[in-house]
Amino acid sequence: MTNPARLTWPDKDPHETLVYSIAWGDLLGTDPITAVDWTVPAGLTGGAEVQSGYVTSIELSGGTAGQTYGVECKVTTTAGLVYQRTPLLEVAVR
Repeated sequence: MTNPARLTWPDKDPHETLVYSIAWGDLLGTDPITAVDWTVPAGLTGGAEVQSGYVTSIELSGGTAGQTYGVECKVTTTAGLVYQRTPLLEVAVR
């Protein structure tokens, strides 16, 4: 079995507030998401969280230029399965 490529998000400037998303549809099939839990590392600030169908989103601000952060998202499905993804977000001055 091969490992999938590491999930990365487009970089952001430390002064920007942007929304980042994870699309879970291909992984979950027809098993709906019933709970979402985001873990935002120190240095970044998490804001509004939205779940719409099979897409989870979070608003992120802050960060230190030159740092890469792993933002963890866990979803629980109707069947009780728990999936976790930790996309990488690089902060860079633009």
